[in-house]
Amino acid sequence: MKKSISFISVMLVMIMTLSLFCMMSPIGAMAEEASELPEAFYPMDESQLVWIGENASLDFIKYDDYYEATECKLYSAAWAGRYGGIALIANGLNITVSAQKNRYLVLNIMQDYIAVDNEYDKFSALYWKQDDAQVGYSNAPKSSLADLNTAQEDEFKKVIIDLGWEEEFILDTLRLEMFSSSYDTAAGDDDGHNCGYFYIEYIALFDTKEQAEAFIYKVPVEKPTTAPEEPTDTPDDPAKTPGVTEVPTTSPTEAPEVSTTDKPVDNDKEEKKSPMVAIVIGVVVVVAIVAAVIILKPKKRK
Repeated sequence: MKKSISFISVMLVMIMTLSLFCMMSPIGAMAEEASELPEAFYPMDESQLVWIGENASLDFIKYDDYYEATECKLYSAAWAGRYGGIALIANGLNITVSAQKNRYLVLNIMQDYIAVDNEYDKFSALYWKQDDAQVGYSNAPKSSLADLNTAQEDEFKKVIIDLGWEEEFILDTLRLEMFSSSYDTAAGDDDGHNCGYFYIEYIALFDTKEQAEAFIYKVPVEKPTTAPEEPTDTPDDPAKTPGVTEVPTTSPTEAPEVSTTDKPVDNDKEEKKSPMVAIVIGVVVVVAIVAAVIILKPKKRK
C-alpha cells in the first residue's frame, strides 16, 4: 500500500513538472518577429523618396511622426473625375515583374474617422515598362481596396492586391489611383480636401499571396500619449481649381534615389526572456527530483 502511495506521489510530481515546462517553454516563441524584407519593399518613413503624390496640385502627402507613416490627404475633384481618395506614383523602380514575380502589391493603411466613410470602389494601377513610354493598366479589379471598408478607424489594415501580371518585364513606374467612384461613395459631398486622411506604413511587392499574408513588419516604439492635432497650415485648396484632367502617357525620365534601409528591430526583450525561462525550468526540475528522492527514500525502522 505504501509503495502504491509513493508511486502515485512521484507520478503527480512528474506531471506537475511537465505541465510547468509546457507552460513556460513557449514564452520565448510567443512574441512576433519581423519577417525578412522582400526585394521590393518601401517603408513610408521620413527618409523615403520613392512614392510621391501623382499630381502636385492635388495629391498631398507628408510623413507623420506620431503614426510613423506617410499621411495622405484625401479629396474630391469632380473636374478630374476623382472622388474620396488620392493617387501616388513611384518612378525608377527598376524591378522585374511577371506572373510569378512581384505580382502581389501590399499596402499597410490606417484611416481616420472621416476616411472610413470612403468606399474606395475605383482602384486602378497604371504602369510603365523600362524604356517604354506607353502606359499600361494592370489587371487589378476596381474593388481591390474593399478590405478598407471593414477596417476600424485608427487601425492599420494590410491590403493585398493581385496586379495580375502576365508577361515578364522590367517595371519602371507604378501609379496607384485609390479613389471612390462618386460623391455618393466618398466621405465628402463636394470638391475639396474634405475626405479625411489615411496613413501608409509601407508599400511592398511579393511573389505569392501566401508570402504577402504571412509578412510581418513591426518596429516596437513608445508612442506619445496624445494624438497629433489636425494640420492647420493647409494652403488654399487646389482641388477646387481645374488643372490636370488627362492621364499622362509617358513616365518621368528622372527617378529619385531609392532607399530601402531596413528599420532596426529591437530584440533585447526576447534575448532576456530565454535565459530566465531556462533558469525557471531548471529550478522546477531540481525541486521535482528532490521531492521524488524524499518520497522514495525508505524510512528507517525504529
